[in-house]
Amino acid sequence: MLGGRTPEQAAKDYVSSSKLKDVAERKRLASSVEAAKNSEDGMIRLARALDEEARLIRKRERTNWMRSRRQTLRRSRWRGSPSTGHRVSGCDLHATAFLRAGDRVRQDSVRTDFAGMYAHATGEEPFRLPESILKAKSALEAKTPLNFVSTCDIIGGNSGSPTVNTKGEVVGIIFDSNLEAMANRFVYDEVEGRAVHVASQGIIEALRKVYHAQRVIEELGFGK
Repeated sequence: MLGGRTPEQAAKDYVSSSKLKDVAERKRLASSVEAAKNSEDGMIRLARALDEEARLIRKRERTNWMRSRRQTLRRSRWRGSPSTGHRVSGCDLHATAFLRAGDRVRQDSVRTDFAGMYAHATGEEPFRLPESILKAKSALEAKTPLNFVSTCDIIGGNSGSPTVNTKGEVVGIIFDSNLEAMANRFVYDEVEGRAVHVASQGIIEALRKVYHAQRVIEELGFGK
């Protein structure tokens, strides 16, 4: 894949020699298997270089060993809340199709509140806030938790899944991770990998004072 180059050099070559941003070129490649096989487009060449190994990894993931454990996790999920001492993320069983559970998963001290969000806002991407958020600044409780990070075991596809504490309470929703957590698809490591959650308190505060979504708040049980 690198062909004797540094990762930076290889990435620059693959991206700069690609025409996939051209809709006509994408249609041409999609219309013919041979066109894709013989294409010298940089990103197509990269895909071909990765394809064989990627297929082997997917095949290993689909072994009877993995399937049997997924079935066990599915059954466990429908029996109710996890036992004391466990925190669960990804209970919806959508996207990645099975439960991601961790024993004594800790929540790091790293967190943000609304005050921190406004402090980081510059008006320019990626720190530009929507107008509705800016207008609601004086109404929001500044110290309300907004986001937090944890060592929960998540992978791509878990976004939108609830973070549940040992009491079965939803304390947040998964929406991101750091780059080090990308390896969780293959092996879980809590030393570097981190999951990023939006805090439940922040969601309720925003629904009340930014979006004025009273009906939604009442459905969630926070009408008073």
